[in-house]
Amino acid sequence: MQQLGWIHFAPSFKEKVNSILDTLDQEPGMVDELGLGPIRDAYAELFFPGTSTVQTKARYFFIVSYLIKDFFLQKGGKSGDLSQYLQDEEYAIMWELAEKYHHDRNAGSGVIGITKRKNETLARRPSSIYWNGLRAYRFIDTKLSLSEYCLNADRLLEEILSADRRSLEDGADDADVEFTNNHRIKVSTYVPGWRNQLDMPLNYEEADFFLKRIRELFPDRLIGKLATMASLRDVFLSTNNFESFANQAISEDIGDRLKRQIAQAHDLNEITKGLHLAYSHLINHRYYENSFFLDRYNSWKETLYARFIALDSLTVESISETTQIDGNSLVNFINPILMLTKRRELHIELLEGLIAEQEGRMKGKKARLKYGSQPDFKSGEVKSLSHLNYRDGNTRTIIRDIFTALK
Repeated sequence: MQQLGWIHFAPSFKEKVNSILDTLDQEPGMVDELGLGPIRDAYAELFFPGTSTVQTKARYFFIVSYLIKDFFLQKGGKSGDLSQYLQDEEYAIMWELAEKYHHDRNAGSGVIGITKRKNETLARRPSSIYWNGLRAYRFIDTKLSLSEYCLNADRLLEEILSADRRSLEDGADDADVEFTNNHRIKVSTYVPGWRNQLDMPLNYEEADFFLKRIRELFPDRLIGKLATMASLRDVFLSTNNFESFANQAISEDIGDRLKRQIAQAHDLNEITKGLHLAYSHLINHRYYENSFFLDRYNSWKETLYARFIALDSLTVESISETTQIDGNSLVNFINPILMLTKRRELHIELLEGLIAEQEGRMKGKKARLKYGSQPDFKSGEVKSLSHLNYRDGNTRTIIRDIFTALK
């Protein structure tokens, strides 16, 4: 089995590597050959802030927060190093939960690293995977990256020790308030000894806390509407993909702006499916002279227009306004694609040049259609996106976890 390793010299570099690993952890067939990932991610963050395609269960938001609070309560633990403390404790929890669920990846437990035995490790641990979410929902009130927060731990510890000394000198009884201000942990559900009943489901207090945070911080985002509107939530939990949800969601009373954003994301996803079928056909035809994907592309095209929600409203300007992404790459590729779509001229011959140019912009000399001389894939193999993953599946798990605990 191949493993990936690196040497990092700065927190910012480590964060970049972690972002790359997020991409590697996505489902097979999710390689972004045509550069639509930033648009996908912008819609996903707009709808479901703080989520990630590699998050598994809502409980990790609390587990990581509790571990950091434990570190400060223990005045740094044995190591006095937050990064080392998190590594040690996260692995200990991983091994314990993996054994609890018999190392069964099909158990539905959501345990990160469930197949790992003791002393086996991971490329990324929950603290890294959930850090953006912990900040977004203010479980931890900081703008620092995880690396920066850990590097800052010595100063935070000194502040806590100083607060303890002042409390003793002044006879104050509010040391805990000052302690909270120091480490910026804002989770009110912490209970000493929480590790004694370690498991993946949320308890009632945790679910209530998380729900209130979603409602307070993101009332007008899609996740906020899901937290508030039972009818919309029922639709969300009863569907298993964004397309099915979007078609029903636009009938709900969620406001015109959110409806437009959902329609945009839906219709752009429908177009993306065809673009990547076309790309798969073009590279397979070039290197193997087969038409394995051509029938699939034609089938997609035949039913495409019946699936659109609001094609006439989908423009480069509307996408840019929603996602705050603009620039030549977006205009040069998306605009002519939209024009061909609206004219019903999505012929492979017309798409070939646009797709080849876009792949060249994204991959340079590694572009298969413009520069490649030898195939790096097998005949009939999918080498690109199958759809735009807006993280609705991961969010569905979080919402289900919350409301299951509140029953």
